[in-house]
Amino acid sequence: SDLNSYNATLNADYTTDFGTFTLTGNYGWQRSLINTDTDGTNVDFFASTRYEDYETYQFEFHFVSDFSETIDLIAGLFYLWDTYHVGQVLWTPGIGAFTNDNARKSFYQNGQDRKTWAAYAQFE
Repeated sequence: SDLNSYNATLNADYTTDFGTFTLTGNYGWQRSLINTDTDGTNVDFFASTRYEDYETYQFEFHFVSDFSETIDLIAGLFYLWDTYHVGQVLWTPGIGAFTNDNARKSFYQNGQDRKTWAAYAQFE
């Protein structure tokens, strides 16, 4: 089995007499390859390999007011993008080659890509 993961986050504030501006950004990446003896016996009759690939970006920019004793304001923007893909191969190791013409092998894969954003504000 193999697992690689990388993450980085930036958080930056800029404070003025008017209020505080904050920028938060995040990047994440993960890739895994997992080999499994699916039948759980001492002899490898049935096996599987699963791979996953995930990547994401997230950003948020917001403002928190400090200009009034009677009014509070929070306003901002948020953005997210991510992609996820997974695949799995099931096979019988010792019976037939690990090729596409092996009738004792099955494969599936699935994935999705997402993008979303939001704008928000709150007054009190």
